[in-house]
Amino acid sequence: NSINSYIVFNIELLAKDNYKTLYEQNTPKDIISRELISSYFTEIEIGTSFQKIPLIIKPKIADFVVTSIHQMENPTRDYTSKKYVYNLSPEFLANHNYFNEKKSSTFNSSFCEKRSPIDESEKPLAEQVCYSNDTIILYEDKDFKEKKILKEFYLELGRNAKDNITGTIGLNLNDMFNHVSILSLLKKKKLIDNYFWFFDFEKWDSNKGKLFLGAMPHDIYGNKYNKSNLVDTPGAANDNYIFYNVVFDNIYFKNSTGEKEIIGANEKAELNLESNVIIGKHNFRKYLNDSLNNLIKEKKCFFDSFEGYLERMDFYYDYDFFYCYNTKEIKEQLNNIIPDIYFNSKKLSYDFELKKEQILKENENYIYIYIIFCHQYNSWHLGKQISLKYQFVFNPDIKMVYFYYQKNEEKKEEKEENNYLYLKIIGVIALCIIFGFLGVILGKKIYGMRKKRANELNDDNFEYFSENKDNSLVKDN
Repeated sequence: NSINSYIVFNIELLAKDNYKTLYEQNTPKDIISRELISSYFTEIEIGTSFQKIPLIIKPKIADFVVTSIHQMENPTRDYTSKKYVYNLSPEFLANHNYFNEKKSSTFNSSFCEKRSPIDESEKPLAEQVCYSNDTIILYEDKDFKEKKILKEFYLELGRNAKDNITGTIGLNLNDMFNHVSILSLLKKKKLIDNYFWFFDFEKWDSNKGKLFLGAMPHDIYGNKYNKSNLVDTPGAANDNYIFYNVVFDNIYFKNSTGEKEIIGANEKAELNLESNVIIGKHNFRKYLNDSLNNLIKEKKCFFDSFEGYLERMDFYYDYDFFYCYNTKEIKEQLNNIIPDIYFNSKKLSYDFELKKEQILKENENYIYIYIIFCHQYNSWHLGKQISLKYQFVFNPDIKMVYFYYQKNEEKKEEKEENNYLYLKIIGVIALCIIFGFLGVILGKKIYGMRKKRANELNDDNFEYFSENKDNSLVKDN
């Protein structure tokens, strides 16, 4: 049975020109560094009259902050010009805007306070926060037909926001700063019954999708997901702070002879729903370096580093990456070098597969290997190629990650696809045989009719004439 106690948002990928870069545009460092963080945003209608405000989806923080169009007086931090992750483009701001609370007759605020950082390295999402209420519109059905107008809904109005963004929706429930999350607000209003949430995309690399709060996929898409296939992923609840972890018994790939090469055992990997790249362990970097050694010596492939900002730690980390010239010859060599990687869970009896097509990404001039390596930590962080390719569900209250075990269904679908292909082949062969048979019959029939006609002409005593050399007709005797 489906339930109605959930909230759904349309979400869209934030374009690449909305991110800060430390490097010259369209250079390899610039291109790969922009893939480290790749966020989605939604729009919420706030105030009277309603203003559509874009809010960036942040899975690992709890803040629900809407940025005011009115700047803070005497700010102490330069969040407007000094950017760390985001740098909203003129094109984005031409179609979206900050919230103007002065235009909303239903807006009210109790008081504002300055959020002082714990130390110099900590950068609050907004330097000033006003604890406020206003009317907002939310949707309670997946088709966005049931509109819910909520009066006096709590929100935090931010000024001097970090990176000068328009606002955020955090999907964590609690963090070390005890910020108020939208999940807790919805639960308090009894608009949701639980703290489950998940992304819904047609494909893992789709630019648009949906975000559901307060429900699980089998509640909404009962014909697609079966509750009996739902399992909690092993090891997910062991981390009290960041709970987006899955423990894999073996991480491996198959070599040229088809034998398994283990590159990790009993490994905890973090699901990163905001990244287009995989962060790998250092032993796999050694494998890549050894495998690409000749191409690197021939200056057909390259090894380089870039600085990337880790939001959770408010710090720039160093990352290594590989890339090669984009030629047919090198592409064929890379296809032989880069393997499919499997993340095996014995509890789930399942291999999460990272295909080489998801690892190798072509640009006009180069082919990039989308597995990078961090200097400051040595662990697997699985980007959208895994975290969105497979249907995971999150619950920050109990710090659990769930997964729909659908191996049998996948095999069934694969078998059905193969059967469909076989039927098509058999059908084509059958049609060829039928048309060939009909051709033979028709040919014989036409030949027989011609023969019969010739015999009939002989039997009817027709007179035949031939043409002599002087073009006169001569009767044949």
